[in-house]
Amino acid sequence: MPEQIQYLPVSHVIFDLDGLLIDSEVLFANAIAILLKRYGVKEYSKALQEKVLGMDVDLKIQTIIAETGIPLTVPKFLVIQRNIYEDSMSNVSLMPGAERLIAHLRRHNIPMAIATGSTLESFRIKTSKYQQLFKIGDNFQHIVFTRDDPEVSAPKPAPDVYLVAAQRFKPSAEPHKCLVFEDTKTGVDEQIQYLPVSHVIFDLDGLLIDSEVLFANAIAILLKRYGVKEYSIALQEKVLGMEVERGIQVIIDETGIPVTVPQFRVLEREIYEESMANVSLMPGAERLIGHLRRHNIPMAIGTGSTLESFRIKTSKYQQLFKIGDNFQHIVFTRDDPEVSAPKPAPDVYLIAARRFKPSVEPNKCLVFEDSGLGVDGAISAGMQCIMVPD
Repeated sequence: MPEQIQYLPVSHVIFDLDGLLIDSEVLFANAIAILLKRYGVKEYSKALQEKVLGMDVDLKIQTIIAETGIPLTVPKFLVIQRNIYEDSMSNVSLMPGAERLIAHLRRHNIPMAIATGSTLESFRIKTSKYQQLFKIGDNFQHIVFTRDDPEVSAPKPAPDVYLVAAQRFKPSAEPHKCLVFEDTKTGVDEQIQYLPVSHVIFDLDGLLIDSEVLFANAIAILLKRYGVKEYSIALQEKVLGMEVERGIQVIIDETGIPVTVPQFRVLEREIYEESMANVSLMPGAERLIGHLRRHNIPMAIGTGSTLESFRIKTSKYQQLFKIGDNFQHIVFTRDDPEVSAPKPAPDVYLIAARRFKPSVEPNKCLVFEDSGLGVDGAISAGMQCIMVPD
């Protein structure tokens, strides 16, 4: 088995803001494009946008001026661009899944902070529609503004803003205990260096499609028929990511209902199938798949679903899940003779890696998962993993 990648335990989370929690990068880019057109520059090219993404504002503008040759100083550029930008700044949207992730971390009592290159003034405008979400002392312990904070000596990619954010947690947090969410290379340059990856493997239920909630609802209805008042959050979290039959056995054992696993499956399936065709995509799933496809990243799915249930659950999104279009292949744990054991065993991921054409080493694969069992399986396979919790 390949050597496992070791992850340090973390206790605190620090978020970037622009392009990570709020979709403000697109407004900033649009404002610059309008400004450049006024000076005869036809477009704000993707190459230039990527070059300056994540830079401190002054450095970003200086680079744009140097690359385009427009006759402006940085202060003049800022004034003009700001006038254009502020017209739309209060209409910024949240990034897909941002509110859900923040709420999840809060429910689990994870201390959070924001470290941003924005000024306090622009932050207030950009987050004006979401004041409760970004209220200090509610979800976030504090916010560090790179350009306004005297303790931040240098902008990203210098580590100052993150170190200051870690110090200001109460009690302060050791830097290696902090997990940073960033959307730019500049932002991650001073963070832990991960191995380069070339292929992506997705979980399905609760990660790409919002099917876990339907499954939970069906179980709740079934349990009520046997006098169990609720399908508790604690029990849901206990079975999350388990192979189906194992999860059902745990539910039966915990609730004491007088049914066997096969009987439970028949009853639950009758309830579940009525709503299964109405499954929605998870926020941001289609966008992420499209991004990876545009960058020619080979993708696969490794799921505990059966082929039959997969076809029903994805019936509204056949083009998205079509084999050979976005995904090279899909491995179904319960239907595949090569999968000896379900998650948290690594089988489904190792087989998914082997079936890429050409096959790929496990340490070149990045796995997206929504459950602890799935993450354990991915790491056991020697892969890197991003957990997107429900």
